[in-house]
Amino acid sequence: MIAMMKTDADIIQDVLQGQSESFELIVNRYHDRLLAAVRKVVACPMDADDVVQDAFINGYLHLSRFRGQSSLLTWLYRIAMNLAISHQRKTRRALSWDACSTGDSYYPDDHSSSPDEELLRQERSEELHIALERLQPHYRDVLLLREIEGYHYKTIARMLGIPVGVVRSRLHRARLKLRDMLQHTHAA
Repeated sequence: MIAMMKTDADIIQDVLQGQSESFELIVNRYHDRLLAAVRKVVACPMDADDVVQDAFINGYLHLSRFRGQSSLLTWLYRIAMNLAISHQRKTRRALSWDACSTGDSYYPDDHSSSPDEELLRQERSEELHIALERLQPHYRDVLLLREIEGYHYKTIARMLGIPVGVVRSRLHRARLKLRDMLQHTHAA
């Protein structure tokens, strides 16, 4: 009970002082939230679980680099989303529909689209992921927290430790930059 009342800063300090088992408190605290976010990017639920596990491993290994300029959740979220985007980019072409299928398919059963339409959709999705990777992290973070996670401006501001006005400004700029990158891709 006392362990659950520890702040992230207390837990980080414990881990950095050699109490590595304390990191489990961080995993327990943020696992479900990170998994929900990653599942919106990574199509295969099993792969999403792996990405979240890798994010926690990376977070643990690089915990000494955490500077507290944002919340620990935001820091871990950035790690997880970067891994998720990279994973999708690497595996999109090799993804086997059978390897990831469970009883409930997470792929839409849209038989009305032609193979050309499906290919176009996949190409657009790939372009979007590449453009997201190219965005500066402070723009990408705000965009993902708002558009993918659905957080409100005030919540994003609290998570990132910035004023709401900065959230609005970054989100506006992120959308413009993303639109420009995608238009440039289509013009090429």
